[in-house]
Amino acid sequence: MVFDVVFVGKLIPRKGLIQLVLASILEHNRINLHVYGEGPLQYFVRFACLMAPKTVFYYGYVSNKDLIREYNRFHYLCVPSMREAFGLVYIEALNAGIPVILLKNEGIYDLVFDHNLGVVLENNKVSSLRNALRKLESKKCVNLPRELEWESIMKIYLDEF
Repeated sequence: MVFDVVFVGKLIPRKGLIQLVLASILEHNRINLHVYGEGPLQYFVRFACLMAPKTVFYYGYVSNKDLIREYNRFHYLCVPSMREAFGLVYIEALNAGIPVILLKNEGIYDLVFDHNLGVVLENNKVSSLRNALRKLESKKCVNLPRELEWESIMKIYLDEF
């Protein structure tokens, strides 16, 4: 089975996009990587699309409203960011039933790990990402914990701000 993995976010080095693109190309028989966003690494992603046209796909900026409709096309969201305070993109994907691949240092990783909502990595090295991509299995997140539902997320934001 070929898995459609999506990256959503600002295309900057700390998001782990370079490593994810390289790992996806190396696992081209199992992975199609779809990239949404803009930033300094968009030329790197466009070059990757030219070098691996059947593996890496770049869509540029898409509004949140359109993106939420797109999530059902994908098997996993992967944003192996080195620093992420919370990561609303993970909540959007999980609410669409899409499991996530993220680093242990990300604000939401404990919920993902505790409720088996995806894959938690120790680091974003190409070898770690490749290993995770090799082990993907087909699944959906159908039973989100209460703290990940939109009403709970909004209450947290309103209480904080």
